[in-house]
Order: sequence, then C-alpha cells, then structure tokens
Amino acid sequence: MSILLYGQKADRTHENKMLRAFIQALKADWGGAGKDITLIANSMWDGHEVDLVCLLPTAILVADFKHYSGHLIGTENGEWTVAGAAVKGGSNHRANPFQQVREYKFAIIDWLKQKNLLENQNIGHINGAIVFTGPITGEVDLSVRSSYWFHTTDIESSPAVLADLASTELRVYPRDIKAIKKALGVQALDFDFGQDNYQAKAEPIAPVSVIRSDTVEQPVGLTAKEQSGVYKAETEATQREPAKPAPAARKPDVQPASPLPPQKSRMSGMFKSAMVVGGVFLTMALVSQIYPTIGQSSPVDTSTSPHMQPVETVAQQHANTPAVKAQSYQKVATPVASKNTATTTNIEQIEARSASRYVGQEVTACGTVVQTTPFSKGVYLNLDKPHPQQSLTLVVWDDSLGAVENKLGRLSGLEGVEVCARGAVGDYRNRLQIQINAASAVYLKANSPHLAAASQQSSEVNVERIEAYRAPFYVGKQVMACGVLADTTMFSKGMYLSLDKKYPNQTLTLVVWDENIAPLESKFGSFNSKVGRTFCALGTIEKYKKNLQVQIENPQFLRLMNN
Repeated sequence: MSILLYGQKADRTHENKMLRAFIQALKADWGGAGKDITLIANSMWDGHEVDLVCLLPTAILVADFKHYSGHLIGTENGEWTVAGAAVKGGSNHRANPFQQVREYKFAIIDWLKQKNLLENQNIGHINGAIVFTGPITGEVDLSVRSSYWFHTTDIESSPAVLADLASTELRVYPRDIKAIKKALGVQALDFDFGQDNYQAKAEPIAPVSVIRSDTVEQPVGLTAKEQSGVYKAETEATQREPAKPAPAARKPDVQPASPLPPQKSRMSGMFKSAMVVGGVFLTMALVSQIYPTIGQSSPVDTSTSPHMQPVETVAQQHANTPAVKAQSYQKVATPVASKNTATTTNIEQIEARSASRYVGQEVTACGTVVQTTPFSKGVYLNLDKPHPQQSLTLVVWDDSLGAVENKLGRLSGLEGVEVCARGAVGDYRNRLQIQINAASAVYLKANSPHLAAASQQSSEVNVERIEAYRAPFYVGKQVMACGVLADTTMFSKGMYLSLDKKYPNQTLTLVVWDENIAPLESKFGSFNSKVGRTFCALGTIEKYKKNLQVQIENPQFLRLMNN
C-alpha cells in the first residue's frame, strides 16, 4: 500500500502527532493489502479548513481529529461528552462534531460541483468521521440515514473503518485525484509523517579537493564517470572563454621534481583520448553487469542489428529462458499484444512453484495452502510457503468469497489442503498471484487427504452448539451460536443483530451484510418483526472493537428456531 500525503502541517502540535499516528496505524494494518490511499491534510475546501480528506478508489472520507479518550455519549443535535468532558464542534460554535463534519461534507460536495470534478459520480456517498485519540467506547445516537455515512472511531480502529468504506456509485480514479490536487493547489507534504511520497532533503555536497596539474584539474575521490563529467564541463568552459595570460611567475623556491614534457599540447591530447577510451570501457563494463539483472541470458542474434531487433525476438529469448525473473519477463512481453488462441482451449496444469515461468499466461496452478490472510477486500491464500516466500498467492475477492466458501468450506480451514486455481498468472509488487473472481476458478485437488474434512466445514456436522452468552470461551472457533434477538441496527454495510440484550450490552452480535439482508428477510420476514425470537448462526466467533461477533457470510448459515 502507498500512502500519499498532500497539503500542509497543522498549526498545533497535537494535531500533527495525531496525523502521524493515523498514518502509522494505516501502515501497520494495510501494509500488505495492496491498496493505495491519498490523504489531503489541513487544506481549504470552499472556505472550510478540513483536518483530513482520504481519497480511495471507491470511497471518500472527510475526517476531523479530536484529542479525547474514554466513553462517548452524544446525539445528532445535542451535546457530546467523552469521559464527562464536553466535545465541541469546531471553532464556529457548532452544537457538536457531527454537525461540524456534516458541514464539511456538504462544503466539499459544493466545491466538487463548482470545479466540475467527479462528474457522473454519486458524490453524495462521501463519508465523514470523527477520529479520537482513543481508545473510545460507546457511540453517538444517530438516525439510520446518518449512520450510513457518519462514523466515530479512534486512531487504532480507524484503518478498519476505512477498509469497510465502499460504494458502487462512487469511483475515484488517479486522473480524478490529480485534478482535485491541481484545483486545490496542494503539494506533496514536505515533512516525514511516514507517508510514501516524503523525500528527505539531500545532504549538502562537501567541496571536492583537487590536485592541480598544469593543464587539467582532476577531482580526487570521484569515479571515472564523475571525473569525465568534471573534465567535460571544464573543457567546455575553456572553449567558451579564452584563458587569460598568466602573469610572469617568479622563480619558484623549490624546483619541480621533474620538468614539464616539451610536447605539452600533444600530451594533453593523449590524455583526453585516454579519458574517452577509459569511459567507453567503463560503460561496456557497466552494461555487462546490468544485462544479467534484466534477464539477458543469451547473446543477441548478430544477423539483426541490436537497434532494429524485433520485439518478438526478445520476447522469445525470454520465454525460452527458465531463470528469467517474473517482473522482467512481464516488462519485455508487455508490447506483444497478440494472444495464442490455440492455447485457450487446453489450459496447461502446472505446480505453483513453477508459476514464474508463466507470467501473463492462463494456467491451472496447484499447490498446498500454508497460510490464509484476510485483507480489506478479500482473503489471500499463500501456496507452498507463507508470506513473503510463497510460490503463488490466490487472491479471493469479497464478491466471490461466499461462493468459494460454499464450494470449498471456510478458507481458514484449508491450510494443509491442496487446491488448484485457474487464471492468468500476474505479477504484483514482485509477488506472483492468480485472482479468483468466481467459485468455478478454484477447486480442491483430487485425492487430497484433506478433501473430505475440508468439504464438511460448511456443514453443521461436528460443530458445537452453544448459547450466545458463552461466546467469550470460543473466540476463534467455529460454532453454532444461539440467542434471542434483542435489537437490530443498520450500519453502512449491512445490519447488526444484537442477541440476548440491546447494544452495548449484547452477548453476541450477528453481522448480516447488505447482500444477504434481502434473501434472509424473504425467508424469515423482517428482522425487526422477529425481535424476541431465537436465532442460531454458524460461524467463527470473532472479537471486534471489544465486542464479539459472528459474520453471516452465507444465508444458509442462519437459522430461526421455534421458541
């Protein structure tokens, strides 16, 4: 992930410290997620100075920092308190931080409209958040409509809030970010908050000592290449301005150890020639060292000029070289846009450890899952070895996660299981991967000793049934948890079902994602009408923000019981 920071430093020390801590939390949580984020700090948007605006590919978040920690109480219209201390809504005497961020949100929407930016995008889906120093407990009493876009969090939990943000109606492309930065007039922040676009200032160059010759000054301690550059500059300066005649020199107190050669101009020319020849040989030596690193393992065909060599010839050389690095192969093969249609019907099956030979080609790759790593948009399955030594990574996106787990069972239980995946071998940040966009693209390898156990994971066989209040004893385990539905709460990505007691005293929360609400309510009826009924959910007990939850990733994993 790249974190690019623009704008300017804040006027207050604690705000700069919070920004630094925010960026460090992002790096710690999103380090391997492969996502880019642009941050614009302390900048004016339509007359409003906003602490931070976060630009992601499918979301925009307007954030304001508050230096508080403790239990939060508040409403949309009333006073906010944290640990009994009043939390103000900025310098304009707004009633509370919710109204402050709401004002910022609509100011930014108006600004984008005035500048004709993000046209044809639903900029009404811009999110807002108050980020506390933290940790924060409790939450603000919001209407359902406001809860879709407004969030309260602390620095430690803010990466999770950002990871959840997405809208199918809002797309922010690199060209949009460039246009927004230009319209704002912001520059890369020249201060090390931990962002990736910070460039440390170069140390001042110390004066170069020289040994003076009669005709040439040769810098001491420089490379031959640097010496040739100094010599060239001095030679050009000499050609532009004739040398002044030297004053009559007095007789030196000490005679030189050896007299100057009688043919000074001839020796000067010989020295220049030697410098040129030396430079040529140095360049040839450097080229000979560089070539192996870009995959050049065989001599160029002398029948074709190296300057006129067809791209196909170079690509063929790389394709026939087993030791070619994946990244180098991809760069050379990119100009060749043609695809061999004869190979699309018969996809070659390979071992995952051989994937580096097939970058850019569609194959079926098989290997043993040794590590499963969830990230903000899906799950990584690392084959043969754990990250970063894996031979190949299968990237299972959220959109296909439910279907894949329906087919294979829960992905966290696949470690030690041989799987096969069909797709194009890609190279992302020097890591080989195949992206899984459909359940049909992945399957368990036939005759795998773990095949039966893995296929039974999604069933209720051998899964312990527990009461929701016992969830703290089963964190990280897959169970069938049952409790009485006490309350329902909508949030930006779905619905929370609180069991046994209302939030924040619930014994367990069932998280039902947006795409599953309609199928489940068509099956059970409105959840609000089922308050007081017993539900059982199959899944893994997880801890999130000091609360215990089970995510309903498959509608088949929720049951309405007869009381």
